[in-house]
Amino acid sequence: MMDLNERIDSYREEMIQALRRILAHPSVAEEPVPGAPCGPAVAACLEDFLSLGRAMGFHAENLEGWVGELTYGSAEDYVAVLGHLDIVPVGSGWVHDPFAGEIEDGKMYGRGTNDDKGPLLAALFALKAIKESHLKTGSSIRIIAGTCEETGGPDIETYLRHRKQPRAGFTPDANFPAINAEKGILNVRLQKKIGDESFTILHLEGGNAPNMVPDAARAVFLQNGEEKTLQTKGISAHGSTPEKGENAILSLFRQLEDQGEPWREMMNPLIAAFEDVHGTGLGLGLSDEPSGKLSANLGQMSYEEGILSLIVNLRVPVTFGLEEVEAPLRKTFEPKGFTVTLGEFTPPLYYPKDLPMIETLMKVYRQHTGEERAQPLAIGGGTYAKTMENVVAFGPSLPGRPDVDHIADEYIHLSDFMLWTKIYAQAMLELSAL
Repeated sequence: MMDLNERIDSYREEMIQALRRILAHPSVAEEPVPGAPCGPAVAACLEDFLSLGRAMGFHAENLEGWVGELTYGSAEDYVAVLGHLDIVPVGSGWVHDPFAGEIEDGKMYGRGTNDDKGPLLAALFALKAIKESHLKTGSSIRIIAGTCEETGGPDIETYLRHRKQPRAGFTPDANFPAINAEKGILNVRLQKKIGDESFTILHLEGGNAPNMVPDAARAVFLQNGEEKTLQTKGISAHGSTPEKGENAILSLFRQLEDQGEPWREMMNPLIAAFEDVHGTGLGLGLSDEPSGKLSANLGQMSYEEGILSLIVNLRVPVTFGLEEVEAPLRKTFEPKGFTVTLGEFTPPLYYPKDLPMIETLMKVYRQHTGEERAQPLAIGGGTYAKTMENVVAFGPSLPGRPDVDHIADEYIHLSDFMLWTKIYAQAMLELSAL
């Protein structure tokens, strides 16, 4: 009889084709339409994912268009595997088609391969292997597919209006091994009227989303009667790890500073504020033992009716609260003439390392990788673990792999795709037995 890992290996070609099918949907969240609260592209992707699960024999349900559910087992208690089908905008600089699932040198390329369509498909095929192996579980297991993780919509909130909290679970939307600490998240909008009679700003823009390091920025302005255009390119990265990218908005500020006065006077304090990605220029040099330093990503810039708007994405260490962020920000920016508007603060998440769920996930990871010294991690990225009780992030990125989320030519190693599936199958089984 085929064991669980052999069964998963036999799915390889089916898994590749299924992932290509889901990648083909350009599922960036858009304005709602009837029956599609995150837009028609996300809705189509959700229905296609549910149809894959139905074909495998799982009970499938679409909850108000916000979230999909595939269930194995009939027990009321359940283990949750919580991922998302929405993606961030493609951005610029791609060599490979972002929606084709092209394979080259053992890698599959596409927006969502790693964040988070690939991991969600790995979980689905892990559950298929459990089902087809006729293995008993201590509780039901549910694959839960959200639709607006990247934009912070109420998908999981909607789910929990229909369902109780899980007994345990994980979200495959970060790194291996288990994540026991996630920093708090806050978007801050800074606005200021700029410009004077010596020059006229026609256009300022940069960035696609607050949680992406901007890879392009542009300024168009009249100075002494002459129209000038400046454009900068950067390297995108996830907003929780801005040190891994090159910020095009900050590069544009430096080029504008070189234009002389009055640009130098305007840009110099902004460069000083955002040069350090750990927020010391913002007055936020915060750090703690469980989760490390604060990070600050200048994610978006716009200009309208004489007002410069900047959006900064902050990742706050787990032992600090909103009040310890707001006061220093206001002290730094309000004397410079900026209005400071805080978005909703997503509180941090922290679980002790000796929690049985954490210990179980770590055991499974060590068994599959041989990394006996591996320890739980703290991250700056915010995951669905913050939206549901008894859930932590677990994978998919393996140690040593570069961070490919939110960048051009996002990809996964197909060998990793198979390993994820094996890890997730055992994790589901063992969590269901807790």
